[in-house]
Order: sequence, then C-alpha cells, then structure tokens
Amino acid sequence: MENYMEWMNGKIYFDNSELDDLIFLLEQWYEAKFTFGNESLKSYMFTGVIDKRQSLDYNLNIISLTNKVKFKINEHGMIFINN
Repeated sequence: MENYMEWMNGKIYFDNSELDDLIFLLEQWYEAKFTFGNESLKSYMFTGVIDKRQSLDYNLNIISLTNKVKFKINEHGMIFINN
C-alpha cells in the first residue's frame, strides 16, 4: 500500500530495473523523446527513486550518477543516451 501511495504522489521506486523501463516512464511523464546510442544501454540496471515532481533534468542527473550513462539534448529536444 505504501508503494502505491508513493506512486500516486509521483514517486516510483526501482529495484534493479532496466534503463529501458525508466526511459519509457520518463517519455510518458515529460513527453520527451529519447534515443539510445547502442542497444546494450537499454539493459543497464537501475536501483533508485524517480520523482515526477522533480524536473526532467534532475531525474536524468540521478540516473546518470547511478548508471554511468550520459544524456545530451540536441536543439530539437531529442535526448541521446550514451555511455
């Protein structure tokens, strides 16, 4: 029940989840478009909290600190994921 309440408040806890799942969620929340530099990045594992009340930049920073991936936004708003 506690996890459901956190989800309703905009927080989702991930425990060893694939980066591809996180990116799907971020695309939905922020109406952003992502592209992976290579397919192997999709299977990077993440454990942590994503908070919808925070900015996209904040959440990308959290992910990059824990997964050793980098995000770069081009002039059209496309977000590229590389290692």
